[in-house]
Amino acid sequence: MDPKTDDITMIGFMVANDREKVIQAKPEMLAEFDRRVDHKHYAPMNFYPIEITKKYQEEAAKIIYGDAGPESIYKMGQWDYRMIIDTQLGKVLKSLYLKDLYTTIHALPKMISSSSKGFRVRVEDSGEREVHVIFENDPYLETYFLGLFTEALKDQFQGKGSVTVQNHADGTRVFIVKW
Repeated sequence: MDPKTDDITMIGFMVANDREKVIQAKPEMLAEFDRRVDHKHYAPMNFYPIEITKKYQEEAAKIIYGDAGPESIYKMGQWDYRMIIDTQLGKVLKSLYLKDLYTTIHALPKMISSSSKGFRVRVEDSGEREVHVIFENDPYLETYFLGLFTEALKDQFQGKGSVTVQNHADGTRVFIVKW
């Protein structure tokens, strides 16, 4: 366990959605997935330690893509965006925050806190048409949110813009969004 991320929890439907990915992509592997993660029922609106979510994500990636490397986790981030946006929560978030790119990016801390607790994330303007999304304690591979944010740009803003990531020695991760 990492003291920087021990206090992060994720809502139950985010834990369960990786199991749903296995059902959609490789239904014949569901029993194996359940065995690997020691599957239990997670109430959709309760919060659970991030380590459970990470284990589900990594095992789903291994089953679906053959590994849990950066490219596979990137794809999991893309898939999570598509799954989230179609939920009731996603529809509410979309109506509240997905107006224009600037407003959406500045709402990210609120959107992230709607499905998790404990992420320390903030947004800073960094010049015209550039914003930094700063995670002080992102427990995922850097490619997870990179995939999620890139998919959101593609879906909501017709691919306008780009996302890159910088990792700092202190553990801070900065996603740089330009448009």
